[in-house]
Formats: sequence, C-alpha cells, structure tokens
Amino acid sequence: MTRDTGRRGHRTALPTKPCVACGRPFSWRRKWAACWDQVRFCSDRCRITARRERRASASRPASAAPRPRSADRTGLGRPA
Repeated sequence: MTRDTGRRGHRTALPTKPCVACGRPFSWRRKWAACWDQVRFCSDRCRITARRERRASASRPASAAPRPRSADRTGLGRPA
C-alpha cells in the first residue's frame, strides 16, 4: 500500500534562481509566492552574512585598508 505524501507536482517544475550571497540555486517556496521577485537569498544565514559584510565594508574607511608589511618589519630586509 502506497501512501500519498501530498505533493502535487514535480519539484523540477518549480522556478529557481541563484542566491546573491553564496551563488547556489534555490527553488521557489509557497511562502515566497507573493514576493518571489524580491527574494534574493536562499536562507537566513546567507541574508545575515551578506548584511554583516555590507555593514563592515561601509564602516571601514578606504584609508584603513590593510597595507602590505615592509621588508624591514618582516625580517626579510637588511641583515641585523
């Protein structure tokens, strides 16, 4: 005896799009039916990570970017 799982169609027929944060494809979900065009992330984790990275880059001024270390500080410069 087989049991009906309640699925009415094939999952392959659902629309997909890539996640903005991780690039993995994700499928349409019923809870996104009204706002599928606005959905950009596949999960809360990707959404939070993208927001965190965007805030970190916005709060860091361009002059505070890490600079390469000089040869003298790394010990590869003049012999002691």
